[in-house]
Amino acid sequence: METIAYFENIPSHLENILNNAKSEIVVAVPWFTDRKLFAILCQQARKGLRVQLLFMDDDINRNGGISFQQLEESGGDIFKVPEGGRLMHNKFAVIDHQTVVTGSYNWSNKAQTNDENITVITGNLGLAAQYIETYQKMLRSLGYQSVIEPVMDARAINLRLQAIRNLIDLEEMDVLTSQVKKLHGVDEDDELQEIITCITARLFDKAKRQITRYLESHQQLAQYVDPEINQLEMLLQALEINLKALSDQKVEMERKIISFDQLTTENLGKVIEEYLRLRSEVLKKTSEKLETTAQQQEAKKAKDEYEEYQKEYEEVKEECIAKLDDKEQKELKKLYRKASRLCHPDMVDAENKKMAQEVFTKLNEAYKKNDPEAVATICAKLESGQLHMPHRKAMGNKTLLETRIKELQKEVATITGELVAIYKSATYQKIISIDDYEEYFVLQREQLQAAIAELEEELAELSIKDPDC
Repeated sequence: METIAYFENIPSHLENILNNAKSEIVVAVPWFTDRKLFAILCQQARKGLRVQLLFMDDDINRNGGISFQQLEESGGDIFKVPEGGRLMHNKFAVIDHQTVVTGSYNWSNKAQTNDENITVITGNLGLAAQYIETYQKMLRSLGYQSVIEPVMDARAINLRLQAIRNLIDLEEMDVLTSQVKKLHGVDEDDELQEIITCITARLFDKAKRQITRYLESHQQLAQYVDPEINQLEMLLQALEINLKALSDQKVEMERKIISFDQLTTENLGKVIEEYLRLRSEVLKKTSEKLETTAQQQEAKKAKDEYEEYQKEYEEVKEECIAKLDDKEQKELKKLYRKASRLCHPDMVDAENKKMAQEVFTKLNEAYKKNDPEAVATICAKLESGQLHMPHRKAMGNKTLLETRIKELQKEVATITGELVAIYKSATYQKIISIDDYEEYFVLQREQLQAAIAELEEELAELSIKDPDC
């Protein structure tokens, strides 16, 4: 399973996802006014893909400049939620029964100017099936019928996994083998494939732990008759996934900055320190000669910058951040994401949040330091059950659901704002603009050395003019 959060260029990412669909597109969003995305839906429907769109029948959509009838004329289906309806809590799309797109982003023109996000989850057929089931419940509650059928029945998969776990306990190996063979249609589901692999390798204790985690994280929503409760549960689950993906993205961006700072220190640290020292000296002598308030303030600022950099330079030199090649980085990232999925504080039950926060903090620190051993140790403890943190159980209570949803929506908005700030920062923009680090540092060194030479000349001239020197 792969989960990626996007908070920049969202329309482009959605266009790419829709254009790459092979057989089916299901979209359920309150507001849809993005003509380019709608044109892609019509184009895919004309190619023979099954395309369905559910949206609010209100003034925003009616006056948004889109003729939704065109999708029907292209071979797709449209379904409308009456204005004021309470069924459009969530915003999601399911592509080819394999990819789920969810998040705060409405597929509208206005959303393009807001700080919004989407999360794209691939390789989790169980989650995709849950979304299709929720979508079907929404349609039925509105009097529509859907021809969309999930590739796998989420309820049947959960029941079979429970049976497999019981058979492992009873050591009924012959029956166990036949039950595992009945897990049809799971080739694209990474979590189920991992369970099957463990059973095949006779790693039964590990398989049982993975089954328990799977059942905890794929909560059965079909038990609720009220489609609104179903939607709220699904929205809460989507927010949890979204928050984790955004959190992972933030850690990745922070790692990039830490790595860049480390490289800058290694390649330019001494040169930058010398440049700041000479600049401070030149401004000091200039202020002593001119004795103006502005010059004195500038000299003090330069001195403070030099001393602050000296301190930061020493701290960065003392930090131990391992150097990993591309393959090692990829493995570390995979390990980190698996561990973070098991201990993210917003995905565990209330009783374990404090412990989860402590483990999650240690995990992030180890990951930022490129410490594969520490990350692997934490991951192993989580997988073995030594650090067992059960996922949140389904609530089933509308008031509790709405309260928790509001809390997570605030957290998502906060972390999205932080991601946008990091992305727009001068440092991060510089990082993503560099194509060749070796060439970049060579050029920077040359420019700094030229600036140092100019400062040395200026300092020499000031010293000659100063009779006390």
